[in-house]
Amino acid sequence: MKAFFDKPNCLQLVTRGLSSVESNYLCADTAEEAQHWSHMIKPLCYQAIPHSPVPSRVKELRSLHVNILDAKRIPGKLAPQSYCVISLNDVKVCRTRPQHSPDPVWEEEFYLDEVPAEITTFSVTVFSRGKRAKDTAIGHVTVKLRSLRPSEQVEDWYLLSTQGTGAPSKGDVGSVRIRTYFQNDVVMPLEEYNGLQELLVQDGLETVFALAEVCKHQHESNTLAGALLNIFRSTGKEALLMTTLNAYQIAQEG
Repeated sequence: MKAFFDKPNCLQLVTRGLSSVESNYLCADTAEEAQHWSHMIKPLCYQAIPHSPVPSRVKELRSLHVNILDAKRIPGKLAPQSYCVISLNDVKVCRTRPQHSPDPVWEEEFYLDEVPAEITTFSVTVFSRGKRAKDTAIGHVTVKLRSLRPSEQVEDWYLLSTQGTGAPSKGDVGSVRIRTYFQNDVVMPLEEYNGLQELLVQDGLETVFALAEVCKHQHESNTLAGALLNIFRSTGKEALLMTTLNAYQIAQEG
C-alpha cells in the first residue's frame, strides 16, 4: 500500500456488507512486521471465491502490473493538477502523484500481486487536486481482466467516462494511456515439478537458457530469475547457477 499513502508497510482490510464496502488501513513500523501481520490476518479472512474448474489441489495465482503513462485533454479549468487512483473492483489500492493538466505525464508503475479470484475489473479514476476544496473525480475507465491477454503486455488509450463520478462536466474530459500486464498462473502440487527440477539443475543448464530465451519481457525475466534462484537454492546448487550465468554473460559481452 505504499503507493496509496506514499509511505511503506501499509496493509488494507476490506469489509464487505450487503450493500456497502468499508476499507481500513494498518501501518507497520517495518517490512518484517507488515509481513507478520499479513501472515496472521490472512487465515482469518473470508474470500468469496467463485466456482472455478481448477481442481482443489491446484493453486491459481493472479497478478496485475499497471503502468499509468499519461493523459490528454484533461480540462484545465476543472483540474489544474490531476492524479490517478487505481481500484480493484470498487476498492482503491494505489494512486499517482499530481501532475499539471491538460496533458499530465505520470509514468508510474504499480505491481499488484495475489489478486483475489473475485476481482474481475480494475479502474483508473482521474481526480482534480484541489488546493482548498475537496479533490473531485473528473472521469474514469474500467477494464475487465478477462479482456486482457494473459502474459502479454497491452498498451492503449482509454476515453474517460464521467458516468457515476458526479463530475461537473458531461462532455469530453480527455483520455488516459495505460500499459498493463496480467498474469493468471496455475500452480500444480509440488510433486508435479520433480521432473522439471531435475532438468533445470543438470550440468550445462540448457533448460535454463531455453527458458530465458522465451521469457524476454522484463517482468517475465525477473519472475524467472527469482524462481530459478529458489529452485537451485533448495537443491544446494545456487553456486552452479550463478557461476554458469556469469560466464555466459561475460561470453556474450566479449
